[in-house]
Amino acid sequence: MANDVIKIDINTKSIEEALSKLTSPSAPLMAKIAGILVESADQAFEDEKDPVTGLPWVPLSEAYAQWKSEHGYSNKILQKDGHLAMIQSDSSESEA
Repeated sequence: MANDVIKIDINTKSIEEALSKLTSPSAPLMAKIAGILVESADQAFEDEKDPVTGLPWVPLSEAYAQWKSEHGYSNKILQKDGHLAMIQSDSSESEA
């Protein structure tokens, strides 16, 4: 019995493959997340509501709404010349 040998072989290939998938470039995932965030922001401007709570934005004051109207601007909240709503998003393999 003292000369008995126990041999254990461990195949780590499946573990290595799983780890590789976890560390592989995640650009498609980040691009998807970025797209969801952009869509949510666009919808918030369209609905004039908080995208998380669904609560409406604070309405324009009467004075500001009148000023915007007199100067040819839309009475939409947070929109005067469209620059805020046109902010572009960017994503990478690790950021959305």
